[in-house]
Amino acid sequence: KPDSWSICKSLAHAAFLFSIFFIMILFRQSHLPKPRRSKKQPTPPPNTSGTVTASYDPDFGTPKCSAIGNSCTSGALLVGTLSDSTEPNAPNSLDACTDGVYGTYQSDESIDEITVSAVGGGQLQSGQRVEVEAKVFAWLSGSSDTADFFIASDAANPVWTYIGSASPVGGGAQTLTMQYDLPAGELQAVRVNFRYLGGVNLQTACNGGYWDDVDDLVFSVLPGAPGAIMNEVMPAHVPPPTEVDCQALSGDRYRC
Repeated sequence: KPDSWSICKSLAHAAFLFSIFFIMILFRQSHLPKPRRSKKQPTPPPNTSGTVTASYDPDFGTPKCSAIGNSCTSGALLVGTLSDSTEPNAPNSLDACTDGVYGTYQSDESIDEITVSAVGGGQLQSGQRVEVEAKVFAWLSGSSDTADFFIASDAANPVWTYIGSASPVGGGAQTLTMQYDLPAGELQAVRVNFRYLGGVNLQTACNGGYWDDVDDLVFSVLPGAPGAIMNEVMPAHVPPPTEVDCQALSGDRYRC
């Protein structure tokens, strides 16, 4: 009969062989190729060949075109003024810029609609020439009013670039336009600051005048074509400030 010492040696040897076998299994498993995890790609904005009408986006606080088309328009979302509580979701700006505290809709300054359109057809795409159209209402003859146009390549973190100013040729309903080349950026923004007198504020893209109306429009943009050269948007020439003529405004002390 085997003695106790032999039994112990046999058990120890078996345990040793089992340990070696177990270690080899773990080593082999650790060196097997791991299955690749599929990375979830962000859903691109839908494309359309026509005009996209914006809807109000509470995260931005402005109208936003989520789909990409040949143009993006605010539709009726900017009609009215903050001062008489007729503009939906006023002030419709991406930052702290707000509208003036004075004014009556269809009598004083207001922005009614902003549209960004591809010039010559095509979709809104980085590198594409576009036109910004602002439908405004100018006070009296319109000679005291000016629309300043600003753009931002990243609507989520807007850094405003001034691209030019336009003045109405008369009072009442007017259409003012400005063109520029779309920079790189999937979600961009345009701002129109329709002001009474004063000058361009390059620091904040906001004048904050008593009669001013400021509105922003956020829109989706296709990436530029492969190999396309993106021209940097250079700030436009700043026109001199418009001064007030108090004698001509003697009947309206609030404007002087």
